[in-house]
Order: sequence, then C-alpha cells, then structure tokens
Amino acid sequence: MINYKMIINKFLKQFINALIAGMIISIACVMYLCCISMNYKILGGFIFGLGFLFIGLYGYEFFSQKIGYVVENKFIYIIDCLIAFIGNFVGTWLIALIVKMTSLADVGTGFVSLGLESVLSSRIGNGLVFDFMGKSLISGIVIYLAFNTYKKAEQPIARFLSLFIGAFVISLLGFDELVSDMFYFNMACFYDYNYGELFAKLMYILIGNSFGAMIIPLLRKVKGVLKS
Repeated sequence: MINYKMIINKFLKQFINALIAGMIISIACVMYLCCISMNYKILGGFIFGLGFLFIGLYGYEFFSQKIGYVVENKFIYIIDCLIAFIGNFVGTWLIALIVKMTSLADVGTGFVSLGLESVLSSRIGNGLVFDFMGKSLISGIVIYLAFNTYKKAEQPIARFLSLFIGAFVISLLGFDELVSDMFYFNMACFYDYNYGELFAKLMYILIGNSFGAMIIPLLRKVKGVLKS
C-alpha cells in the first residue's frame, strides 16, 4: 500500500530545502550586486562563494547541482529536480520582493539597482547560440565539478575551495547560473524590463546549465560501458 503521507512529506521537505537554497543564493547575489556597484567585483565573487558553501554544508536542494546526476539515477529523479527548480524559483522571488522594499533597490541610487543594471547588460540581448553553447553550458560544467568535488574530496580544504573557486569563476567571468539568474530576472521584473524576454532567456540558461552539468557524468557512464 502506497503511503501518500510519507511521499507528500518527502516532497514538502525537498521543496522547503530548495526554497532555502534559493533564498541563500539570492542573498549572496544581493551582496554581489552591492560589491560590483562599488567596483569591488573580486570581493563580490568571494562573497558569492559563501552561497555555494552554505548550500553544500547544509545539503539544501540546488537545481543547478542536482540536474547533473539525472543520467546516474532512475527516471523518477526528474521529479526531485523539478521540485528543486520550483523551490529555488520561489526562494529567489521572495528575496527579490523583500529587497525591492528597501532603499537598496531605489532606481539610480540603490546599490542593488546599480549592480543589477551592470549584470543584466551582459545577459540580455545575446542570441540563443551564445547562451546555449557558451556561458550557460560552461557554467553547468563548473557547477558539477565544484559540488561533486565537495562531495568526493577527503580533505576539508579541497572541499571548501572547490565551492569557493567554482562560484568565484562563475560570478567573476559572468557565466550564466540558473538560480542566481532567477534572482536577477525576478528583481528585474520590478523595473522596466520585458518579462517575456527574461523568461525566454531563463529557459535558455536552464537548457545550457542542464546539459553542461550532465556532460561529465554522461561521459563517465559511456566510459564505464566501454570498459565492460
């Protein structure tokens, strides 16, 4: 007999963990935006790394990290990834809503609004090929390597550095990471940006990040088949 209550509780816990992860990344993005608005982009990259570190330490549901393991799990694992996606999105939206109520989001003067304008200038207006094959796909590979190293490495310093360096590379080079871009785009919806364009862009990033995160596990699986 199927225990529906246990299944619902499991999915609810996953959703809450995903929501928290979205909130953590969003807060890291707020600090990053404040730093780049003051021309402290390198400092912002290090601070952004705290978001990855907290998610790794507490084991929260982070879509960009989970999706890479689809090729190593049963089909039902996609449901876990979907819950992570929804929870991450809701978490980023909540923080965006809260930030909009503060002076940080004041047009022309708020640190977040100034930093957001700089970030979005590199994310809006680029073509599908650039998004899919470029920044978002590479970002997916970096995220998989960072979190997988965190899980597998035996030395604590190697585990922590993997997340910090991964996040630093993504933020400093402007790679497209899905959950952080959820926050940027949710934040942008409070200004004069086109929601349809932002949503389409987010779907491109979703595809790019997902394929990028799957590349190494897929190749490793193929290598295992060839050995046998």
